[in-house]
Amino acid sequence: MLTERILGRNIERARQYSGLSQSELANLIGLDRSAISRIESGERRVDSIELVNIARALGISESSLLKTEETEILYLRAPEGEQEEIKQQVEWVNDFLEKYEFLKEIT
Repeated sequence: MLTERILGRNIERARQYSGLSQSELANLIGLDRSAISRIESGERRVDSIELVNIARALGISESSLLKTEETEILYLRAPEGEQEEIKQQVEWVNDFLEKYEFLKEIT
């Protein structure tokens, strides 16, 4: 399950990979450095507009920030008989995000 902590970790990794400091990212998207720090630690939620702005500032897709290694755990924790339904739902969301990214690029 994607939690604020996992999303924050993904943002932190992407920021570090891009070579930006927390202050630089904050300036690019109009937030305080402390807000970025709280986002990266999972203490602050990220709304959809902030997510888009963060992804753009980092030069990556929003969907790449939403990925989790824990997706497979969802299937294992699901009640018996519901694993396939949950897998289909996760695949639908991932497919939707990929199509959204494609449409955004061509417009």
